[in-house]
Amino acid sequence: MKLWLMILSIVLHNQITLTPSPAANPGRKVKKMKFKTTQKAIKQGYKNVIQVSYGGLQTLLRYESPVAYTTRIEGWGADIYGFGNAAIVTGYAPFGNIRPGYEINQRYEQRATEATKGIYNWEEKKSLLDELITEYIAEVTA
Repeated sequence: MKLWLMILSIVLHNQITLTPSPAANPGRKVKKMKFKTTQKAIKQGYKNVIQVSYGGLQTLLRYESPVAYTTRIEGWGADIYGFGNAAIVTGYAPFGNIRPGYEINQRYEQRATEATKGIYNWEEKKSLLDELITEYIAEVTA
């Protein structure tokens, strides 16, 4: 059990991704794999765990890939998006020590929609949304 927690800690803190070898599939995009985890492991691995209801930040997180997911008796529970020492947890059963209000989430969703409106370059959109995510995390963790 301790080995598993140590590996999880390394993955969460260093943002190591579990990816297939690019040499095995030349010319193909490499997909990042998310792993199954527990609430306890996420709370131990991140200082700030931001709880967001399902779909609450879908525009802001559009170009991000979750690093992990949790389950519950009924099935999938939540996706975990890692950003340094903060994680955003969104899903049917989100959890966290920070619960931003609906108004804050909607303000950032609106800003994300407005910022990317009329932009068709994927890299440019991702860059703009990355800046907004950084602002969002700074605001809700202050």
